[in-house]
Amino acid sequence: MAVAELRPERMEAMATQSTTVFLRRPAAVKNNDDDAGMAADRLSIRLDAERWVAFNNVLNRPVADNPRLRRLLTEKSVLE
Repeated sequence: MAVAELRPERMEAMATQSTTVFLRRPAAVKNNDDDAGMAADRLSIRLDAERWVAFNNVLNRPVADNPRLRRLLTEKSVLE
């Protein structure tokens, strides 16, 4: 079976300035990071020691029970 050639296509849409920035950022990051060999989905965050500890404490704390979320994930969808 032949493999179809993928070509970029131009797409136009109306969007707010903040949405446009949001949509263009991954491409800009990818273009800037190509030389460094980094993926576009990576983000660097720099924290001082105190904020690093606080950040890790938030990541490591137990998950809070959320009855509404539990119900949403366990009940049948209206589409089922």
